[in-house]
This record gives sequence, structure tokens and C-alpha cells, in this order.
Amino acid sequence: MEDAVSCYIGRVVDRPWVWGETDCTSWLAGWVAERTGVDVGASLRSRGRSRRSAARIVSDAGGLASLCDGLMREAGCRQTRWPQDGDVGVVRIQIGRRLRSMAALRADEKWVIRVQDGILAVPVSALVAWRMPWAEREE
Repeated sequence: MEDAVSCYIGRVVDRPWVWGETDCTSWLAGWVAERTGVDVGASLRSRGRSRRSAARIVSDAGGLASLCDGLMREAGCRQTRWPQDGDVGVVRIQIGRRLRSMAALRADEKWVIRVQDGILAVPVSALVAWRMPWAEREE
């Protein structure tokens, strides 16, 4: 599994930041679609084309964790307390002067998040995480 995660991150990291395509949440929708066949980002792509519209989508959903929970359930993923490589989560990290919730991909015992100039791998605990359904079959 680690190879699949590393390959995906490698393909995405050099793509330019585009709201609704490769932003901090959309890049994970691509991962989920690739691994489950469910395009959880389809309903958001046309609406999240700017920082302001993305913030409105998150706010309307009741926060990032709530938004992601609905999307991950749509893909057949369930919450887990013990995330593994390839799982998706929401973490809180300091970016600049602000503490932010960010969607993240678990890789090598860290959470990888997409930022405007690349990626960050941070050793934090997730607020919430979802197990990919295929991961359960591989255990």
C-alpha cells in the first residue's frame, strides 16, 4: 500500500494549485476516486473554484470534518481510530498565524496535506479518519 500512496503523492505534488481540482481537499477526492471508483469530488468541483467558494462549501456543511464525513461515507469508507497508510483524515495544523483544519492522506505514519506550494507531511493526530474499504480486504 505504501507504494500506491507514494506514487499518488508523487503524481500530484508537482501539479499547480487549482481551486476545485488540486486544492487541499480536492486532491484527496482524486485519491478516493482512484482507489474506490467513487468520485466524491464531482458535486463540489464546479462550486469550489475560489478560496471564498470553497470556504462557503465547508461552512455550509458544518465544517471540514462534517463535509469529509459525508463524502467518505458516499465512497463506502467508515471512520477509524487507527488510521493506516492510504487512509484519509482531517488534521489541525498551524499554517502561518492560523490554526487550520486540513484534509490529509496518511503516509509513513504522518499526515500529508496539500498546500499552495506543494505538500507537507506532519506527525500529528487526526481529528477524524476514514478507512478506505479496500484496506480492510488487505488486512
